[in-house]
Amino acid sequence: MNKIFSTTVSQFLFIGLALGLYAQPVERFQFSEQTRQYFSEELPPSAQKKGPHGSHTAKKVKITTCPMEEGGWQARFSFPYPVKVTHRIEGNRLYVDFNQTIDSPDLTDMQERLSYLISQFSNGVHTLYLAGKRDVSYQVASGDQWVEITIMPKEIDPAVSSRSLKIACARLQVENRHYKQGFAALDPLQDTQDKDVAVLLAELEGLVPLWQRQVQVLDSALAQDPLDEDLYRLRQEAFSPHSSFLAYEWQWQDTLTLAIIRVNRVQEEAIIQRTYDHTLYLGADYQLWSGHVNSLSNTQGADVPFTGARNQGSVSLRNEWENGNFCKGTFYLQEQNVYGGGIAAGCLVPPLQGQFWISADYHRPCWEIFEAFAYHGREDKVEFQLTSVYNRYVNWEIGGGGRRVGITHTPTGYASILAHAEVDINLIITNPILAFHYSYEAEYVEYLKTKIGVEGPYNPVPLTSFEFHTVSAYLYFTCRENLFITIYGGETFNRLGIKSPNAGIEVKYVKPCRFEMQMGAYQFPSQVAPGTAERFVLARVTARF
Repeated sequence: MNKIFSTTVSQFLFIGLALGLYAQPVERFQFSEQTRQYFSEELPPSAQKKGPHGSHTAKKVKITTCPMEEGGWQARFSFPYPVKVTHRIEGNRLYVDFNQTIDSPDLTDMQERLSYLISQFSNGVHTLYLAGKRDVSYQVASGDQWVEITIMPKEIDPAVSSRSLKIACARLQVENRHYKQGFAALDPLQDTQDKDVAVLLAELEGLVPLWQRQVQVLDSALAQDPLDEDLYRLRQEAFSPHSSFLAYEWQWQDTLTLAIIRVNRVQEEAIIQRTYDHTLYLGADYQLWSGHVNSLSNTQGADVPFTGARNQGSVSLRNEWENGNFCKGTFYLQEQNVYGGGIAAGCLVPPLQGQFWISADYHRPCWEIFEAFAYHGREDKVEFQLTSVYNRYVNWEIGGGGRRVGITHTPTGYASILAHAEVDINLIITNPILAFHYSYEAEYVEYLKTKIGVEGPYNPVPLTSFEFHTVSAYLYFTCRENLFITIYGGETFNRLGIKSPNAGIEVKYVKPCRFEMQMGAYQFPSQVAPGTAERFVLARVTARF
């Protein structure tokens, strides 16, 4: 009985409360004007205020972005109702507050058009925030139902010494390979932690080349912005060529009518010590030569071809300082107790915008086809070279030296003087790059004696002084970001009028800071016997760690 009574009372109370609420004025539950503006997209049509023409749909703002003279842009906001706006300018940043929503598809177009001027573009329901990528000036004007925002690059302002102008001048010095002028222009700009300045400075350090300081500059920039993918990629590309690596190379070489050689090579270099001002590398190189030489004959004129294999290798220590200078020591070893050593050193030559290096080897295994393969040859050699990046269109190098080649355990062999020069001229620097190449290669034999091979007396391999001039045209294609193709062709001739074509094709795939693969096929005149040609196929894989 009590349960029935309590249920009946509850029903009467609910009905009475419903009747009381229904009797209240409807205006009491209508949404305020401010609520409608904030939640116009979420409110049902019945809760939205009717427009002047009876429409229940809120009108959106119209945004028009158009370019102006001298690199400026103007964005005009046209509102459906009278607008009030406040703004605040803080250096290179602009904050604008509207009393109406600015949500509109036109904002995407505005952001795309201003992307080269604005680094940060964000908007709330009725706010807009802009941060300049470079030095810019803002102007905000408004009327009854419109607001105009004008953005102008500051480098067009009357102030001649603007920051953007200084960066542009520094970039011009870097592109022209003017190292000293580039450092002088960038030095007063380094205290601002600007990404553009950091990238320019890193590029200049890499051109000198001071790769360790290039990496340090990019590390500092990444510390300020660790999520910047561009800086990370540049850092990997700067460090990768100098990092530890393991390379395998296979080569099939055919000197027409004389020899066929296969070469397998494994090369490794590892960083064993790194400090602020230098890096020490430990390197190892192992080579296995195998094949057939069919041009040898003994003193009676009988053909005595040679087939076999040779193992040879080296171990080296290389130290590279932060200023780009280096020194290197190497120990060589080949079968039949052929061993020797060598040293090399190099330094920068700022006046010539290039690098000079010199090397000297004592009893180094001679790694040319006949001396290394058919004979256990050794070589004493002194060589120098000077390279220069004159500008982005012209590069050149010159070199020379002397060498003495002998056969193990015998006094026989030959001595010669070496000379080398080449110049590259980039005619087109877009993709593909078209380049003109000229080179001069010469070896002048001073004396020549009969060679004594390990399997009996042999006549010497035909060897005379040579002087080759080569003219070629190169095409460098960048097919994709990591795929490169090089094609070249030309002609090689000597002062006696002997001519021979040279050609080659090379395909390279590079994964920065991981690995690279390279395949190529080449043909060029032989330096062993005049009138013959050498051709070879090369495959190489390099992995970095």
